Amino acid sequence: MNFEQQMQQALQSFIVEAQELLASMEQGLLGLEAGADPEAVNALFRAAHTIKGSAGLFGLDGIVRFTHHLESLLDQMRAGKVETREDVVNTLLDGRDLLAGLVDQVAQSGTCEADTPAAQAIVARLQSLQQPGAKSGAMVTREAMPRQNTNHDEPQAVTVLPQGAAATATWHISLRFGQDCLRNGMDPLAFMRYLGGLGEIVGLATLTDALPALDVMDAETSYLGFEVNFRSDVSKEEIESVFEFVRDDSAISILPAHSRIGDYIELIRSL
Repeated sequence: MNFEQQMQQALQSFIVEAQELLASMEQGLLGLEAGADPEAVNALFRAAHTIKGSAGLFGLDGIVRFTHHLESLLDQMRAGKVETREDVVNTLLDGRDLLAGLVDQVAQSGTCEADTPAAQAIVARLQSLQQPGAKSGAMVTREAMPRQNTNHDEPQAVTVLPQGAAATATWHISLRFGQDCLRNGMDPLAFMRYLGGLGEIVGLATLTDALPALDVMDAETSYLGFEVNFRSDVSKEEIESVFEFVRDDSAISILPAHSRIGDYIELIRSL
């Protein structure tokens, strides 16, 4: 089985897993309508996080960006910063429906496109609910919103609305993927696309010092390293989660731009 066939097989596995997680999310959200349940909220967060992380590996940026908003609201609920109210649950249900439509598009065509007023409205609702002092009366209810179109002849898309404040935090990310990364079905460039979906890659250096002579090079071995300057308002933990599936056999260092010189020296010595 060549690499392309492996990726297609992995994509099918992602679709099946995502559909199962979305079904469990629907049941979990319907259960929340009967009352708050911290463990149910944790399970919903984990499901959204898994879908987002897996989608990023295949360059499904629309799914990554939209799911990030679902995940952020669920994280606020886990922290007790957003109450489990009817309007919150309704918004999450609408978001789950949209996400299910995007996954169905991937199942049919291998990609998903998005740019609908309904999608923009859901993103706006998700963002609004995370603002301090957000009240249920200020939100549009689920019944007032148009249902998501599940007709696959009309591809949907997700336009992520700006978060308000500009993303100003800059990180330096040093990546040395494990040599078996490709053999294990992981494409280093897919991780870079996923990372770019969470912010802006403002600098990228590809390191080729580990490349062997051409006559002994193995096409299925990963030799490249990357030094990345990344600008985003996401946390270090969220950046680390991008590389969750390759963390064990890769060398990954993440430093904020304002780190001490000693931190950079230590990083250089470890390479």
